[in-house]
Amino acid sequence: MKAQEIKPTNPETIEVQKYEDSLFIAGTIENGKAEMWQKDLVAALADLPITIYNPRRDNWNANLEQRASNPEFNYQVNWEMNRLDMVLPFQYYWKR
Repeated sequence: MKAQEIKPTNPETIEVQKYEDSLFIAGTIENGKAEMWQKDLVAALADLPITIYNPRRDNWNANLEQRASNPEFNYQVNWEMNRLDMVLPFQYYWKR
């Protein structure tokens, strides 16, 4: 079995079978300017039977108004919060 990476999409796609073990990866993105550390982490875990929830979108609009009334922003935040409720543990990346 290989690791399965799930990212937010809008509209939501049907998610394939989730493994019992899962991980939510969170950390700096700096509105798309930060290194793509998520790819390295996903690659390092690739041989594990695990579902990896990666909230970093490939097509994120850095100019998006970050307000709850903005549907795209609201979707992203809710996607992340729902996945955080689903998993233990979390992986946080802090840039120095």
